[in-house]
Amino acid sequence: MPLTAILLVLVSCVMHAGWNLACKTKTPSAAFFVLSTASSITLMTPLYVWFAPRLGQVPPPVWGLLIATGFFQALYYTSLGNAYRLNDISLAYPIIRALPVLLVPLTCGLLGFGESLSVLSLAGMVIIAAGCLVLPLTSLRTARLGDYLRLPMLFVLLAALGTTAYSITDSQALAMLSGGGERVFGPIQAALFYIAFENLAILGFLLLHLLFSRRETLNFRAIRRDSLRYPLLSGPASTSAYLLVLVAMQLASDVSYVVAFRQISILIGVMLGVMVLKEEFTRLKLTATTLIFAGLVLTALGQ
Repeated sequence: MPLTAILLVLVSCVMHAGWNLACKTKTPSAAFFVLSTASSITLMTPLYVWFAPRLGQVPPPVWGLLIATGFFQALYYTSLGNAYRLNDISLAYPIIRALPVLLVPLTCGLLGFGESLSVLSLAGMVIIAAGCLVLPLTSLRTARLGDYLRLPMLFVLLAALGTTAYSITDSQALAMLSGGGERVFGPIQAALFYIAFENLAILGFLLLHLLFSRRETLNFRAIRRDSLRYPLLSGPASTSAYLLVLVAMQLASDVSYVVAFRQISILIGVMLGVMVLKEEFTRLKLTATTLIFAGLVLTALGQ
């Protein structure tokens, strides 16, 4: 993966961990993401005007992929809100970030997308996932499979599956927009177009969920009453962070590399949890974060 792509992902990781912390501390819910997504759409109004004359040039399959990714992103946001509501961020965040490291290359391999990953890269990804799964534990001796099968963990797993699905979907859509013989947009234009219309699809599915969920309706009212600042600022931060990832996807030879490097946000998230939320930092957590760093190094060396 080129150095430019790595730097883009690193900046994105800092922003990603930051808005996740904001969500965790301020009414984590789908309602939070309705407001944050609406905030992003409002700021991107000039993009809709700019791209309007070129909508006819967009390949029809891209629109279907935009709808699909809107659903997967909405699933991710809804599950993420519930995961943070029912779990500590030191438990939910690492697992949500870890599982796609394995699921993306596995799914891409089964579907025939991307290039074959080197043994060293695969080893690095496995180590990253292992470190992230160990990170939330208080003791290896008392670890049980049942710890990951509790009802609150369902939302953690769903958020991870949503991340996997939208990562692959977005990669394919961007390849149609900026790749091939008939290039529709350049890499930057493709990322701007895609994230703008992706947010519209996300908001549509989130609003449907809000419409049929009494809990989310109450959350929406609570957020409006208490403070709109956090979701309104979180939206642009989230969109900007993922915009950097979309650009990086087009610079990398395989989307699995980007997904793997994004896991460095786990280290940042742990630091924020310890420093801001005053969470305990045990030897086991130190070991797990070391494993994650080692896995990242192996993934980089294996490219």
